[in-house]
Amino acid sequence: MGSKRQVHVFGYGADADGNWSHYWEGLRNTKLRTGGHPGSVEYSMIEELDQNQIIKFYKGW
Repeated sequence: MGSKRQVHVFGYGADADGNWSHYWEGLRNTKLRTGGHPGSVEYSMIEELDQNQIIKFYKGW
């Protein structure tokens, strides 16, 4: 049998102003549009991976 791996995900999602950003970097362009994969699509995918226990997603406060 193979070894079991765990992936824990932190720091993804919208900031207090609703801008999609990461905790480790400042958002330079607050009018940035994400084109073909808006934050809501990325967030839904992260939630689905969490629900299927592929990753462990820690939501912000």
